[in-house]
Amino acid sequence: MSLHDLASRIGATIKRGLSDSEVVAVQDMFDITFPPDLRQFLQAGLPTGERWPNWTEALSNAIEAERIREMLKWPLDGMVFDVEENMFWDTTWGVRPIDRTERVRVVTQAVAAAPRLIQIYGHRYMPAEPSMSGNPVFSIHQTDIIIYGSNLETYLLAETKLAPIVAEAREIRDWTRWMNAH
Repeated sequence: MSLHDLASRIGATIKRGLSDSEVVAVQDMFDITFPPDLRQFLQAGLPTGERWPNWTEALSNAIEAERIREMLKWPLDGMVFDVEENMFWDTTWGVRPIDRTERVRVVTQAVAAAPRLIQIYGHRYMPAEPSMSGNPVFSIHQTDIIIYGSNLETYLLAETKLAPIVAEAREIRDWTRWMNAH
């Protein structure tokens, strides 16, 4: 079963894949870099649907572009929520500031310095770094971060319930630490 067959099993409609120029335009528009395996997947056929980012549509549709921007911001928003509401604080950030504005600044700066996360489907994300095939796919809801697949294929198998979640994966700077902070 191909990766696109697996994506179809979770509601994707597979459309024409991204061209080389569309990949460049999307990466520029959203300040992301697709790892090689994700780029290959998106160029072979673009999964679209309610919980899938429609990268092609975003190039000409401001509403879709904004929806994708919001989903790319979702991990930061969730972390800020847990810092404010659930007392999450990474000790590497130093002493927790008393001032809310300063706490948000520290968290925003930390997430900006971490590898950028690219939405795959819903609240499942793949880090852009390292820029190599085989990055894990995280399930992220606030600071509840788990590995949902050691790579794109094991993620899609787990999402379709054809295989168990594979939680062993390469470490990703900052995200692995935050995942294990609870």
